[in-house]
Amino acid sequence: MLAMAVLLATSLVPYRFSPPEASGPTAATRIAPLAAPAGVRVSFITTALGELPCTLLAQGSGFGRCRVAYRAALIAHPRGTILFGTGASPDVLPAAPVVRLLPIPAPTDGPTLHDALAASPVSRVVLPTPRWQHLGGLSDPALTDLPIEVGRSDGWYATDGPWPYRLGIDPALLDPVRPRLRRVRWGRGRYGAPYSLDVYGDESVVMLGLRGSSADEIGMLVRLDSGLTLLIVGDAVWRQEQVTDLRPRPAWSTWFLDRNRMQLANTQRWMNALNRDSHVVVVPLADARMAIAEYPDWAD
Repeated sequence: MLAMAVLLATSLVPYRFSPPEASGPTAATRIAPLAAPAGVRVSFITTALGELPCTLLAQGSGFGRCRVAYRAALIAHPRGTILFGTGASPDVLPAAPVVRLLPIPAPTDGPTLHDALAASPVSRVVLPTPRWQHLGGLSDPALTDLPIEVGRSDGWYATDGPWPYRLGIDPALLDPVRPRLRRVRWGRGRYGAPYSLDVYGDESVVMLGLRGSSADEIGMLVRLDSGLTLLIVGDAVWRQEQVTDLRPRPAWSTWFLDRNRMQLANTQRWMNALNRDSHVVVVPLADARMAIAEYPDWAD
C-alpha cells in the first residue's frame, strides 16, 4: 500500500528542484562566446523508438505513455568525426529482469547507423555511459578497429566492478568489445563540470564529466560554427524540461536506475544554469519530441 502511494505521488504531483541563484551569470556557468572552426557540425541517428510510462521520465508526468528515442550522435570536426553513443538495438538488452519487462525498442524506417557510418567514417567512439541503450551498434563492422571510450569510473564498474552496478549496466553486454574499452583520461573540470577533456584543443568539442546518473557519465559540449552551443547528454536527463523546468525523475525510479540522486539533482541545476547564463541548448538523446538534425541532415 505504501509503495503504491509513493508511485501515485511521484507520478502525478508536479515537483521542481529549487532553482540555483538567479543573481546573474557566474564564472562556473558562463561560457564565453567563441568562434568554432568551420566544419564543426552535428547530426543525430535515431536507431530505435519506443514507449515508456511517462512516470519513468519526469516527476508529475502521469501514468500515460511517452515516446522515447534511442539515438546516436555524429559530431564532425575538421580533424575527425566522433560517434557519441551507438543507440539501442532489439538484440542488445540487459539480463536484468526489471529492464527486460520494458518494451523492446523498435527499429525505425529511416537511415540506419550502418548507413551513416558508411557515408561518414568515424575516428573515435565515445559512450555516454556503458548502459544498454547506447551499445546497440558497437558490433558494426565500421567500428571494429576503433577503441571505445567510457568515463574512467564507469569503465571500472563495467569491467572490474561489482555486478550489477545499477540496472542497465550489464557487463556481459560489453564482453565482445571489452579489449577495446578505454577509460577517458579526464583533465581539470571546465564550465563547472567536475572533469573535462578538450578533444581537439580548440574548445569546439569538450567532453564533460556528469555525476549522478552514473559515476562519471560523459556529456559532449559542442560549439557549432553557426554560434550555437549544444550539450548532448545520454542519461543525466531524458526530457528537455528536466533542464528548463528543473523537473527530476521520480524518486522511486532513480533509486533503481541512478548512482546518486543528490549528485544528479546538482547536475540538473548546473545544466539549468548553463542554459540560463550561456544559452547552451541541452539535447537529451532520449527526447523524441526535440526538433534536431536527423541524419542525413546536419546542424552547423
